[in-house]
Amino acid sequence: MPLRVLCPGCQTAYTCPDDIRGKKLKCKKCERVFLVGGAVPPKAAEPAVQTVPTRRAVAPPSAAAPPRTAPVVGRPPPLLALVVGGVLALLVVAAAGAVGVYFLAFRNGPRSQAGLQPGGAPPIQDPNPVGDKPDNPAPDQAAKPQAGPDQPAKPPRAGPDQPGVSGRAFFPLPTPGGFIMTPDGVTLIVSQPKAAKLVYYDTADDKELKQVEVDFKPTALALQGATLFAVSEGSAVVHALDAATGKDQKEFDVGGDAVAQIACHPTKGLVYATTVSRKVYSIDPISGSVTKTAALGDWIAVDPVAGKSVYTGVRPAQEDLDNLVIKTDGKGNYKIVWDQWGLRGAIVKYAVDGPDLKFVAVQTNAEVNPYMMCLSPDGKRIMMTGGGGWRPLPEAGPGGGYITVVFSTDNLDSMLGQAPGGTSITFHPVLNLGATNGDGKALGLFNAKSLIERNILQLSRGGSGNPVLLTFGGKGCKAILWNGDGPETHERGLHFIPLDLKEEERAELRKVYGSLPPTPQPPASDGWTAVAGFNDAAGLCADRTTDSPYPLDKTNVLGGDGEPGWASPWFPSPNATFQKDVVFEGDGALHLTGTVNYGRRLQAPQTGVVRVEQYIRVPKGGDICGYVFKGGEITNNTGPQWTAGNGKFRVMNGDNHGDGAWLDALPCQPDRWYKVTVVADVPKHHWEFLVDDTKFDGPPLGFRGAVDALQEINYLVGSQPGAYLDAIRIGAGPLPVKGGS
Repeated sequence: MPLRVLCPGCQTAYTCPDDIRGKKLKCKKCERVFLVGGAVPPKAAEPAVQTVPTRRAVAPPSAAAPPRTAPVVGRPPPLLALVVGGVLALLVVAAAGAVGVYFLAFRNGPRSQAGLQPGGAPPIQDPNPVGDKPDNPAPDQAAKPQAGPDQPAKPPRAGPDQPGVSGRAFFPLPTPGGFIMTPDGVTLIVSQPKAAKLVYYDTADDKELKQVEVDFKPTALALQGATLFAVSEGSAVVHALDAATGKDQKEFDVGGDAVAQIACHPTKGLVYATTVSRKVYSIDPISGSVTKTAALGDWIAVDPVAGKSVYTGVRPAQEDLDNLVIKTDGKGNYKIVWDQWGLRGAIVKYAVDGPDLKFVAVQTNAEVNPYMMCLSPDGKRIMMTGGGGWRPLPEAGPGGGYITVVFSTDNLDSMLGQAPGGTSITFHPVLNLGATNGDGKALGLFNAKSLIERNILQLSRGGSGNPVLLTFGGKGCKAILWNGDGPETHERGLHFIPLDLKEEERAELRKVYGSLPPTPQPPASDGWTAVAGFNDAAGLCADRTTDSPYPLDKTNVLGGDGEPGWASPWFPSPNATFQKDVVFEGDGALHLTGTVNYGRRLQAPQTGVVRVEQYIRVPKGGDICGYVFKGGEITNNTGPQWTAGNGKFRVMNGDNHGDGAWLDALPCQPDRWYKVTVVADVPKHHWEFLVDDTKFDGPPLGFRGAVDALQEINYLVGSQPGAYLDAIRIGAGPLPVKGGS
């Protein structure tokens, strides 16, 4: 199974073969050499012990210690329990504190929230899977990172004046260095380090507001009142900017190595900064004084309510087994564990004490090979996401899985539950709602209290899972997600995704934000469950936005985003062209050429009588085979199946066991449009076939497989002339038949 790896230095994501575990790789971007999570040759029989205080007397971990309470999601392979040894020195440090930071931190951008590897939201299955292209190939085995060239942000593909049918907006955007959402839930500010710019978006009206050039390369961002704090890439300087204009007002030099992350309470107190060597500094934004605190961490977040607690996330690397020491007051201890799953991330809680931070507690097994840390808006829950999921410590036995475990901030030893997996994760500031980035391919929504999955929205077949930007905006009515740099399609970029909210949820948002963006209205479907028009400006599902829902005269692009009734768009294929020369209705139609399997999944499974109506045109020498099936592999999950070409339509009289007999049905002349209708009775496993409303007069037709639901359509084309498709409509119940033979 491919292994997703993040460089511990610059957070560049790589996809590597599974056998790379335990080997050293060199990052192509920052040239840091690091060890990929996995089994390594044992150095010693005893674990490395680090001194870390707790409020309770805690015995040193040992094989005899009772197992921790752990969620069990499947049984992993036996643990190798290869724990590297050596007792580390105890450092005694006093602590004082300050007031806090607001938002969640990731090394390449604040408030980024994530964690799926490789579990999480499953991709929508399709008979024409497009190979997932990794964000970067394995660093020592192939190529340079495949991120596109940095460029200024471009206008959205859909905007507030002429919204796409789905209500989604898409903005091409190179990799963000950081982001922040203003408290009004409207303005999103994204940093672009290589362009030395800040880009401002109105998430309520779906538009880019402006781009502000700055005299440094901005990365991580934090917001306190009207002041925007920004990290300068590769430097020890933090800039204080006017949040509205982006103008530089003040600079703070923490001294020493480069700043990685910053965070602050939204209205008061000190600003906190972590460095690439895990030092933590407090900055007084009024006096300008900078204090090196007793804390240590890669990520940092502040209690957003009272501001009295600060949390850091520690992501160990292989070299830390011998030298990483969390500075404490000398109570308690814990070990850095390295086994077949990788290194365990730690969450450390500090109390604000003047300009310093005083240790309170630590969770030493928050996640394996962590990606980021997330603190909930109420300050009560905290978690990490990571490539190895959550696993019990070796002495506790098997268990865990590719999950995200949520911990209580009151007691970091207390597990509150398992959140859905994702490469990033975030919580809604008002509603009982959370979101995950499903490896750049899907947006997952879940109940923030029960942690039960609510919905999955498909975004792309090969998006980036880099946990750089995931949040809520549009006055709480939209999810905002960046999933890669792909300006040529709607798949990779910055997505504004309207949420399907209940009226009581919108009422709750009105109490906080006032008037809300209008609810996106799907196009009229005249009672049909799902419609695909293949049009741009005229015809079924058309709108007035250019290239929406279909970019015409283009090949190998995504199309149909937001058309009603579908779980996902049509995905790009080099054999699929949305063209406007041969059309049945509207201004566009689909042209498929061989060889290709091209399919689309319905939003909901159909379990009763379902009808599929489509218009097809087969050129001379062309062909097309249509399937309606449940999903997964086609043979045993197919219901109706038909073909057109060589002068005739043919139908499959299936045996319900994956096979059947082909029967000649009706004539099919080349270069003529035909209305082809399939009426499938799912409970009875029978179906009818009609051409131009004339029913095939033959024996009752059986399903190829004994399926209990139908949820996907698929078209197989084997010839170069191929076939044309237009005006696909799917609905419930039989259609009246005009005549028969």
